[in-house]
Amino acid sequence: MKINYLDNYLDCWFKKKYLATLTWVLILPKYKLLYVPIPKAACTKLRTLLILLKRGYEDKELEKFLNTTLAPFYNWEFGISDNHRLGYQKLYELFYNSDYFKFAFVRNPYERLESMYAYRIGFPQLFLDASQTTKDYYLYMQRQAVYFAQQIKAEINWHSSKFVKTFFSQIDSTINSIFSNQIGTSILLRDQYMKKFPLQESETYDYKVIEQRISESFKKAYTNKNYPDNFSLRLYEKIKRTLGYSDIETIDLEKNPISFEEFINFVCNQNPKCMDVHWQPQTLQLSWDFIKYDFIGHMENFEQDIRYVFKRINAPEYIYNFVKEKQNSSQKQGKGIFWTDELAEKVYIKYKADFEAFGYNKMSYKKNIR
Repeated sequence: MKINYLDNYLDCWFKKKYLATLTWVLILPKYKLLYVPIPKAACTKLRTLLILLKRGYEDKELEKFLNTTLAPFYNWEFGISDNHRLGYQKLYELFYNSDYFKFAFVRNPYERLESMYAYRIGFPQLFLDASQTTKDYYLYMQRQAVYFAQQIKAEINWHSSKFVKTFFSQIDSTINSIFSNQIGTSILLRDQYMKKFPLQESETYDYKVIEQRISESFKKAYTNKNYPDNFSLRLYEKIKRTLGYSDIETIDLEKNPISFEEFINFVCNQNPKCMDVHWQPQTLQLSWDFIKYDFIGHMENFEQDIRYVFKRINAPEYIYNFVKEKQNSSQKQGKGIFWTDELAEKVYIKYKADFEAFGYNKMSYKKNIR
């Protein structure tokens, strides 16, 4: 049989092109389950539930440990593998294995942006409850949240300059998207520092050791803000400084916070492929035009939909005890979130694929419409 190397190459490229958009896939071979998390769509709660499923029994100490903002991100500590240890070919085979149940949860695009603004952008200093700041990694995460918002404010201020707009209109637009691609550093940092953690396969866990690892990784990640190694990024940083880009650390968000309107305009001016994962279109993150899912749950019907998933995989009865508990609620602050028809229209245009794919109403920013 003659091998068509061109076809093989194109097939491999096609798989990689689409599977690469899957930033994170959690895999439970025991239940033949694949879950693709969407940030700001109950992903912390769902990761916690999968960890509890993997353990196979109720563990009060584990339950207490997981009732935090960060612990569920460390899925490999509890024996749940993800796609970062798989090649594209293996991931492709899993997604096209009919024995595996493939699911994700989505959220109304308007509410997802509201949640992100309330959680990290409009009030970054309130990112964590005061009661949680006794742990070092909470302090580092809070610091990163403020810095994250300061970066966005610096970009907003800078691009409001007519001179800068004129300057960059004469430069290849791909350069202008570089910084936007770097704003969301959480996944990059996770890959860089946290992949070093050993995969914990035993049923015995030292929670103090895990907390220490988390603290050390965040200390490394969020206290070193060096210039990037990439030449293009270094050049772009130099251009920005030359043209009067703000010193990020000097931006006072308490005196001059990011307004909801500024945030929405900032998001809607970005190329979707360069967006941070917390507001990137869900269809893009799910490789919607390439992967066929067995079930798409909606955050608005979370309890009903997750029970359907558990029923499909014959999950043990104890897991249903954890379904109703809220985790990492990000709608603590509703201040400053005011939709106008103009802002809503911008969001609808930018996220039209999400609205159409998942059945959300264009007028649902008016809270009495779903």
